[in-house]
Amino acid sequence: MMEKNNSKEDSKSMCLISSQPVHLDNDIKSFETVSSKYLITKSVNLDEAIEIVGFGSFHYYILFICGSLIAAISISVTSVSFIIPAAQCDFQMTSVHKGILNGSSMIGMFFGCFISGYMADSKGRKYTLVVCMMIDGIFNLISSVSQIYLVLIFCKLMSGFGVSGITVFYSYLGEFVNSKNRKKFICWMELFWTFGVILLPCEHYNI
Repeated sequence: MMEKNNSKEDSKSMCLISSQPVHLDNDIKSFETVSSKYLITKSVNLDEAIEIVGFGSFHYYILFICGSLIAAISISVTSVSFIIPAAQCDFQMTSVHKGILNGSSMIGMFFGCFISGYMADSKGRKYTLVVCMMIDGIFNLISSVSQIYLVLIFCKLMSGFGVSGITVFYSYLGEFVNSKNRKKFICWMELFWTFGVILLPCEHYNI
């Protein structure tokens, strides 16, 4: 009889021990479900949402993409100073003509900032950046084979219009990075402008 009682007690204790993990698993699953529902239904601001997502290699990838485009824009803007000496002979330009050519991209940037800013708020940052970079690239290609002074002026004007989208990079990159690393990433992105300015004379020297 004693052996039977002991066996019954052992079986009961085993049942209690085996049932505890089941209850723990159920509690964990219910807690995860409640937590996920809480995160989905709770309204958070942008900075809190970025903190929830976390920080990783994706942000460095975005920094590299934005920085590379910043470097391309710096080459596009500063390349006029290398074009003018050769264009002076080809187009028989005076000082006035050289001033107009040098300032045409700035005029395009002045008027393009208003439109690119409106597009960024209404159509989205990515859409605006893609359109602006396409405009800059296409008209830079056309200007590289232009043999007419007025066509060159128009191409540089439209190139400046596309370059005006550079202001969107700061808000685009800042919306991906948390507040702790935002200032640091924007400063790092500015370094790519310097890299582009250094790369341009090196490329011009080799040509």
